[in-house]
Formats: sequence, C-alpha cells, structure tokens
Amino acid sequence: KEIKDGHEVEEGVHKYPFIFELPSKLPTSFEDGFAHVSYITTAILFTNMRYSQKTCTRLITVLSHLDLNEIDYIDVPCEEQMAKNLCCLCCTTGPVTGILRLDRTGYIPGETIHVNVEFTNMSRYTCNICVVGTQTVSYTQLSKKDTEHWFCQAVRREVHPGDSETLSEELIIQPIPPSSGLTGCGIISIDYHVQLKVMPVAFRTPPFYIKQRIVIGTVPLKSVVEKYTMEYPGALSTTPTANEFQLTFKESKYGPKYHYFDCLKDKA
Repeated sequence: KEIKDGHEVEEGVHKYPFIFELPSKLPTSFEDGFAHVSYITTAILFTNMRYSQKTCTRLITVLSHLDLNEIDYIDVPCEEQMAKNLCCLCCTTGPVTGILRLDRTGYIPGETIHVNVEFTNMSRYTCNICVVGTQTVSYTQLSKKDTEHWFCQAVRREVHPGDSETLSEELIIQPIPPSSGLTGCGIISIDYHVQLKVMPVAFRTPPFYIKQRIVIGTVPLKSVVEKYTMEYPGALSTTPTANEFQLTFKESKYGPKYHYFDCLKDKA
C-alpha cells in the first residue's frame, strides 16, 4: 500500500525496474591516484524495525564518446626525431639520434599501435632505450602535480657505443578514458603519448624523450572498421556483459569499461 515515502513491501520476492535518464554531457568514469570520477547507483531497503535499513550499491560506467573520424589528419603516419650530444660534467661526447614513427595517431582501446624506432648511438656511453605508451593526468586547479601512467607494455633495448638499433613493435591499448573524456570536469585533463625514452648509462646524464601525441577515442576510424567487422564480427554492436574486464596496467575500481574490448583483446 502507498505510504509517505514509497510503499510497503509484503513478504515474498519482488522486482522493481527503474530507469534513469543521464544528462547529455557527463565526464567519463576515471580513476587516478589523486582523484576519481565515479557513478554509483544505490538501493535502500527500510524495514518496519526502528532504525533498520539495508543498502546495496552498484558501480556503473559512463563513457563520453569521441569519434576519431571528426578529427583531421588523425589517420596519416607521423614521425618525431631528435639528435642530442651527451654530456658528462665538462666532457661532451658524440651524438645519439632517434626516430619514432607511428602508423597513425588515432586509436580506440583494444587496438594495436604499430611503432617503428631507429636509434643510433655515436656517444661513448651505453644507452638504454624504452618504448612505452603514457597517460598524463593534469590537475589544472589543484596543487597536485601531473601524474604519468603507462598504458602500454614497455619495450626495452640496450644500445652500446657505435651501435644502432631498429625496433618494430606492437603496443596493445588497454581500456582507458578517451582523450576528451573528462569534458565537463574543469580540474582534470588527460593526454596520451607514445614515447621513446633514452637513458644514458653515464654519470649525471638525465634521460631524454622523443614523444608523439596520440588521440584515444571510442568510435574507430572508418578506414579500419572493415577490418574490425571481418576479424571481430559484432565487436562494436554487442551489449555489455556481467563479466566486466578490469584494467590490466593497474587495479581499477572506477575505470571505464568498453563492451567491445573483450572481443578485441582475445585476438591481441
């Protein structure tokens, strides 16, 4: 029967469907060491006993979509390069040069980034090189410093003086928020890069980086959709399952879930 704040529930099993319409612009679910954006549904059961109630909560994922097809020049190959003379105190040695090439700059989670690196070490020091995908989180109105996380597995090599190294690697993108996913959240911004980190094995010689910015979206490029439909039938049209996939590069409670990621990760 109807009561002031709802209705009385008789003994037995009862099911009540609820529908909530979300606002059109919400930040994507996000998690970092300093902050998180989370969405939680809560059901509360009050009994007729004094001060007795039971609460059940369930996390949900909100994704702010980013269509890669709406961004210019995101489907063309790109290249970044750098040359640097290594210094150790007052001693300057020969240069080290590096070239970082990507097949394109727009991707969705589950896709593979094809990375090509050419590195030449003409210095007197051995250099360790590392290829990695990074997520940089900036807190624009807080005292927190920028944080950086790896979202792709690193590739490491050791290059001795006078040697050259050529790498051709594939980096798998984990389920991470899209680049513009925190639109509507005025204190947090997210950027993504693929970078070649050069670490000279020399006294007081700091590492340096060759970076290429990439864009992480939720709608893939039309030029690769045909590949998806052939290799992963229904991957972009299936509905979420109860067995949600958790982030692998760190334990996540609030991070986003992509309903097509399970299909893509099986191949990867």
